[in-house]
Amino acid sequence: MNKKYFFILILFFPFQIIFSQNIQNEENTKFLWNVEFSTFLDNHEFASSDFIEDKTLGGVNFAPQAGIAWKGENAVFAGVNLLKEFGTQQVIDKATLILFYRNKIYLKNNWTQSFYAGIFPRARLFSNYSDLLFWQPLTNYMPVIQGLYYEIRQNNNFANAWIDWTGKPTETVNESFYAGLSARANLKSYFIDFQGYYFHFANTNPKKPDFNLCDNGQALLRAGYNFQQKENQNFDFEIAAGVMAGYENERNVDNQKFMPIGFVANVDFKIANFGLNNLLYAGDKRLRLYQKYGEQLYRVNPFLQGNFYLQSEIFWQPFHSQTINGKIGLLTHLSQGRVMFE
Repeated sequence: MNKKYFFILILFFPFQIIFSQNIQNEENTKFLWNVEFSTFLDNHEFASSDFIEDKTLGGVNFAPQAGIAWKGENAVFAGVNLLKEFGTQQVIDKATLILFYRNKIYLKNNWTQSFYAGIFPRARLFSNYSDLLFWQPLTNYMPVIQGLYYEIRQNNNFANAWIDWTGKPTETVNESFYAGLSARANLKSYFIDFQGYYFHFANTNPKKPDFNLCDNGQALLRAGYNFQQKENQNFDFEIAAGVMAGYENERNVDNQKFMPIGFVANVDFKIANFGLNNLLYAGDKRLRLYQKYGEQLYRVNPFLQGNFYLQSEIFWQPFHSQTINGKIGLLTHLSQGRVMFE
């Protein structure tokens, strides 16, 4: 790996964890368990798009976990995420180890500090990220983070930093990692938030002489207004607008460095179990290397290859609680002057 990026990693997470403790005789030791189950069926009617293939995705992620907690703040979990895709002949298509340490400290004025290290579930920790940065159909196949995650939070005010090592170099796998930041600050019903990441996509081992190292970063800054009817939570409305900036570079290739910028906006509302979400992007074309590297380099919404994109989702959410969440939706995508459905 390039020494410059190794140095960036040192600055980004300037600490090591050396962890060892005997907890067999702790009086406040607790045994914990957790089961996460999600199923998805995603039909893409994208045949008229030049940006993405027309296909249907479906499957189940099942992640049983068991852990030990002690002193109220520390816990170690072990488990596995099992992915079964619909229609395959395999019993399990992919099994991914879950093994992590979690520390959560309660600070003054209702602030909490959380830290994760190891291999841990992604979905809840990344729930604030826009579909423009991490496209939902792809994140169904990215169930875990392999690295570190730190967050400080007070209710809906938070800031976090994380690193996810997604590829150890082999003959067929490229070295790759993500490093990211996100934050949100609320003042009554108004808010400002930031979401961003940097992705490093390096060579295989042994190296391929015709490969060029790639960098990809995206950042989204928004300000907006959110109204919730707190009495019975039957109405939720949000409007926001901001700017999305990016950096894309294929090294040692002339004219392959891009810094796109564009306008983003969203208008979302929900009444009882029904809702409508609208997401707009207008600006420079992005993902200039998508046709060459595809999903290896980009996990963002592939419609950003165009300079105008409008996504509208109408949905029914009959279940929404801390233990169960279910949603059925119809999405329309306006891109290249064409309307497509999902």
